[in-house]
Amino acid sequence: MPANGTRQRSSFSWCATTTGTAGRFWILSYTQFNGDPTSALIFNLPITPKSAPLYTLVLSGTLDADALAFDPSGNLWVTSPGNQSVMEYTGPFTQSATLTPAITLTSGIDTPFAVAVDKKANIYISNNGSTGTDSIAVVNPPYTGSPYFLDGLTAPGGLFFDTTGNLYASSNGSTPAVVRYNSNHLNSGDKPSIVDTAGLGATSYEASYALAANGDLYAANCGNNGTAGIQVWPLSRKKFSAHLAPSVSYTNKKIQSIGCAWGIAIQ
Repeated sequence: MPANGTRQRSSFSWCATTTGTAGRFWILSYTQFNGDPTSALIFNLPITPKSAPLYTLVLSGTLDADALAFDPSGNLWVTSPGNQSVMEYTGPFTQSATLTPAITLTSGIDTPFAVAVDKKANIYISNNGSTGTDSIAVVNPPYTGSPYFLDGLTAPGGLFFDTTGNLYASSNGSTPAVVRYNSNHLNSGDKPSIVDTAGLGATSYEASYALAANGDLYAANCGNNGTAGIQVWPLSRKKFSAHLAPSVSYTNKKIQSIGCAWGIAIQ
């Protein structure tokens, strides 16, 4: 779990964000039902100070939903650590509604914090309860069988695929690290191809990732008031390696007072 402890429900919108289908911006919100279930607020881009949600989706079945991702067909996958589940909601999403999950995954899931989907619609789920094995559950279409697992992580958080199919994740034990599973190392039992601890504080917790258009990797750090903020790895200029430190670490007094930066997205 993040170094600042178990997340509590809040009375405001607070969770993962992403750019969804049709170039719209999605925010997971606990406001309407205090996270039980969680809602998704959908905005048109660009966001302005006067922006209001285009519509709201109530994600029935979720409890304290934590992250979301879209598969190649435009369906929505949501992690729900409050009830140890990952759910799929079938698109398209064109109006406010209460959605019923089409698929609910529970097998092999242990506190699912993040979800990522590859080009073949395989679902990757970070098991934050992992202490080195069964770190990332992988479920293949049609999602009816048991998952297999990638290993080698402690309390994994964010997940992200780059444009060439490499999977980035985080390991958050005594030595926090950003890791990469190369695209040819995504089979059962595989461990990270690269483990990068450079420049990370002892309480760092990389909660989510986003890739800039130039290829730089951004991460939201939800460690504590000493490490929380946004970090940037300059992958547009340098290859990812075990010794590549962030080129930028951004924080401010508000982030430090909260002790966490959790969701991140790049338009």
